[in-house]
Amino acid sequence: MSSRRLPALLALLWLLPVAAHAGELARSTMAVPLAPAGSPHLTLPMPATLDPDEEVWVAYRMIAISANPDPTGDIVVSGSFDGAKTPLGEMTVVFTPSRMQKTASAGTIAERLEAAYGKRTDAELVSALGQGLFDAYVALNRKSGAILQGAVLKTLPAPGAERPPLLVTVERDSDLHPAGLEVIVGQGDLPADVRSSVDPRPGFRIGRMLLLGLAIAIVVGMWMKLRSD
Repeated sequence: MSSRRLPALLALLWLLPVAAHAGELARSTMAVPLAPAGSPHLTLPMPATLDPDEEVWVAYRMIAISANPDPTGDIVVSGSFDGAKTPLGEMTVVFTPSRMQKTASAGTIAERLEAAYGKRTDAELVSALGQGLFDAYVALNRKSGAILQGAVLKTLPAPGAERPPLLVTVERDSDLHPAGLEVIVGQGDLPADVRSSVDPRPGFRIGRMLLLGLAIAIVVGMWMKLRSD
């Protein structure tokens, strides 16, 4: 396999739902959802193993970037079962810097993109990523800006016998921009990686969503854009 195709293949594998763990029903990831190359919407079908009469937990695990080393904005996400009445407080998910873990940039994102696709102009990057994500990309290449990770756990009402899909939308952002959002749905006990990521104590770790995911998410966005050109 060509080494130039490997990043795109890894990106595609990262997007696919993984095999279910104990208590887990479904999992999927949205890459650069608010960029022109991405999509803010996710439809996650539910398996036949879902108990239609029991509540469902949903874990949202976000990785975001900002051109501001000390961002103050937020990212708002909504999630509910299609057609099911859901309390607003459980349907709305808000990520704020004060409740996320901040990490410094290693300044290697440009190298990863150029290794995969060759050097791209600023205009091409703005077209694929959007101005806000591009500005954050530039800042991170300068070892400035911020990388943020956070997780929120919500409980949704029993979905009913039809087992409708979960509909997730990244509604808006300000001052920090979503690079990847992982959505995990389950019933009963939380799997260990989900339980650790939603631990409210400072310094938690997000498990699978490593900082490498940031580079992969941006590569996915670029790959989608380039493929459509």
